[in-house]
Amino acid sequence: MTKLDRYLKLLPSVQDEHGFIDSRECDSLLFTGLVSCVPGVAVDIMAAFDPKSGTWHRRPIEKSCYPDHSKSTISRDMGIGLAWHCYVHDRKDIAEAVVKYALTHFGIMGKAINFKVLMGRCFIGPGLLSTFARISGKYKMLWYLPMDTPGAPVLESYQAHLQVLHKLLRHKLKGTDPKKDRILLKQAERSPLNPLFQVAIGNTEEAKRLLQQEKYWPSGRLPTSHDRKASWLLQRDPGSDWEPVSSLHQHSGGDYLFCMALCNGDI
Repeated sequence: MTKLDRYLKLLPSVQDEHGFIDSRECDSLLFTGLVSCVPGVAVDIMAAFDPKSGTWHRRPIEKSCYPDHSKSTISRDMGIGLAWHCYVHDRKDIAEAVVKYALTHFGIMGKAINFKVLMGRCFIGPGLLSTFARISGKYKMLWYLPMDTPGAPVLESYQAHLQVLHKLLRHKLKGTDPKKDRILLKQAERSPLNPLFQVAIGNTEEAKRLLQQEKYWPSGRLPTSHDRKASWLLQRDPGSDWEPVSSLHQHSGGDYLFCMALCNGDI
């Protein structure tokens, strides 16, 4: 059995009743949205949607994060995972509803403890709004809103992960070549050990080589915190998050599955 097959077989053991991963954490929609793109992975993404308010949440709504565990009900990070799910599964209906909600609520996609957090986390922003519009196939006047400004900075750590994910998704939607993208090239150069950054610019074989590292993705089982601290390793720059910790926590292996699906051309 290949590592890919084993991880796919073991993944249901760490999914909740809706197929969400890391649902005890408040970034579950991001990572569940990404792993849901992998062929053979079953997820009920609508479990994080509240039909009464028309809003999306960080994890299934019966496990609310806000306000006890998070300062906001949603964030743009979660929107990136949802956007990937909509793109891969052709959920134009979800994407259209997201855009419609944004346009009728001044871009504010949820609740937060104060105005600063509201605008910092819950405001969808023109780039992500444009991405959902493209996925929907409608609202063409929004398609050409820029994802970022010319000369935008090359971000680090979890922001780099989000930047690469969003950039790569936009290239897939537009049919453009990510290998010519300044930011993606800089990210792959800045953090060469990150397989996501390598596959994003077409270095597929190098990405696959990195994913074979037993230290981070063991072959016979899903990784744990005794292998590395970060549950989704691709969102962290090499450092303490890549090192093991003494407390035991089970990881999903979803980072491996998502990146391998990209490598294999399944996404």
